[in-house]
Amino acid sequence: MTEFWKAIKDFYLVELTDEYSRQATDRLIELGEYAEMCPDNNDKQFIKNCLVAFNKLLDSKQRGLIKNVQHKEQI
Repeated sequence: MTEFWKAIKDFYLVELTDEYSRQATDRLIELGEYAEMCPDNNDKQFIKNCLVAFNKLLDSKQRGLIKNVQHKEQI
């Protein structure tokens, strides 16, 4: 669980770039593998749900940046 919260903390302390998004996605995959080792099914499902939500947040923020860049290019 410590690794999970560290990843969330790290996410909010950096600038969102393509490189960071790639690293965050790799980290999410790694944390998903750790979740599979969790002996309690409820805990395992909770961690997986959090990882999915975190991934959706990352994707949403990345799309927002892309829209901003495209909008600025059009102006």
